[in-house]
Amino acid sequence: MIQDIPVPYDSALQSPIPTIWRDTIVLIVEAFKDKDFARLNTIPDVQFIDLEYALELAESIVNYGAHLISLSKDAWDTSVCLYMQNDFWIAIIDLFTVEEGRSDLILDLRIFKKENQFEFQINGIYVP
Repeated sequence: MIQDIPVPYDSALQSPIPTIWRDTIVLIVEAFKDKDFARLNTIPDVQFIDLEYALELAESIVNYGAHLISLSKDAWDTSVCLYMQNDFWIAIIDLFTVEEGRSDLILDLRIFKKENQFEFQINGIYVP
């Protein structure tokens, strides 16, 4: 049985990635893995991303020297989010590569609450 991780509202603590966000995050990572950047703009609840900017983010992966793979279920054990108040969170997702498994690369997201939905903004892919 998979534990249901709720959306956190405590700005003092890092929290695991909420269950309700995970499917969207998987779709974002899959689009980068497949180098199908136009797909990013078809994922429900993901803010529009300029394709040139998506290419810049992908270049970070190329410069890192590895090839993304699908998120492992282990990603949820190490990825975190932090509530920043005003219904906005920072999420740091550990990315996995063919060469290393869990890599030093992260996906940096901002997640906003809009009425009863969450909206995902892709901020970056980099090594912190």
